[in-house]
Parts: sequence; structure tokens; C-alpha cells
Amino acid sequence: MQLTVGLLLITLVFLGGIAVQRFLRQRRKCLLQSKIIASATCCVAVTDATAPRHPITYVNPAFRLLTGYTENELLGQTMAILAGPETDRTLLEKLAVALQDGRSGRLCLRHYRKNGTPFWNEIALSPFKDRTGRVTSVVWVMADVTQRRLEERAMREREERFDLAVHAAQAGIFEHDHQTDTLYWSPILRDIYGVSSDEPASLQRY
Repeated sequence: MQLTVGLLLITLVFLGGIAVQRFLRQRRKCLLQSKIIASATCCVAVTDATAPRHPITYVNPAFRLLTGYTENELLGQTMAILAGPETDRTLLEKLAVALQDGRSGRLCLRHYRKNGTPFWNEIALSPFKDRTGRVTSVVWVMADVTQRRLEERAMREREERFDLAVHAAQAGIFEHDHQTDTLYWSPILRDIYGVSSDEPASLQRY
């Protein structure tokens, strides 16, 4: 009897030691992940998917730096705190549906800092599920892409002005992309040489 009890105690201690080791390993892993997220240059936020409207439960320093809000001002709030007069309501509805369905997604919204300065915010959503498959939290990874959007807009405007100038001058032009080996003929040049819009352009014909 005493031997049986002794073996049982040894077994319990052994199993308890394994459980403690697993707990410590998991805790070290979580601490490491937290340090990585905290030191990330991209903006990271976590929202509670089990609560109405997904309140914010975590923001890293990069998120606070981008938005101008303090941690205390953000925790418990929703991402609607970043919305403003020029935020696309249609995209906000799509975002709400993705959160409700627990789906990942990517979109770009016009958001606002605490001081009212607007910026283009590229957002990637990553839902996290528990062992039962229920979404418990959503990780938001954000990036300020304002400069990229401005450069894209400037490029479109330059192309539009160029097209207007070419059209006004009634000049035919062509452009050859050496990397893709593709040729572009302007509509006027096609008219000059009698090449239809659906017919491939070629240097030989030019």
C-alpha cells in the first residue's frame, strides 16, 4: 500500500513538473512574441473579437507614434477612432462584414491622426481562433502609404497631361518597353498608319 502511494506521488510530481515546464516554455514564447511585436516598425493593434465592436486591447509603440494617441486613449476604443469625414463608408461596411465573419482581409482607408492630419492607412486583418475554432481576437497590421498614394496620383496626372498634349498637337507617338519587349502606339499614330486598336503594333510596320 505504501509503495503504491509512493509511486502515485512520484507520478504526480513528474506530471506536475512536465506541466510546469510546458507552462514556462509557453510563457517564454509569449514574452518573446510580445517583444517582437513591440519592437516592430510596422503598426500593430489587437482587438477583442468576443466583445461588441471589437474594442482595442493592445497597440504597439509604432501604432501610437503614427496616430498620435496614447495607449490609455486607445485601449477600450474601437478603430472608429481613426475615421473621419473622408473615410470611405463603403469600405468601412466591408471591414465590418469581414470582422463579423472572422475573415482575413486587406484594404486601404483614409484615416486621421489625433491632431486631425489625414493619411492613407493600408490595413491587413488576421483573425486568431481558439481550439474550438472561435475567433477570439484580430490582429491589425497597418502602414502609412500616403507618400505612395501621392506618387501614384502625381504619375496619373502626368500621364493625363501628356495624353492631352499629344492629342492637342495631333502627334503620333510610340513607346517600346525593352524589359517586356512590348510596343505602345498612340491612337493618332494608329490612325496615321491605319492600324486598328485591336491589332498588335510592331516596329517593322513602323
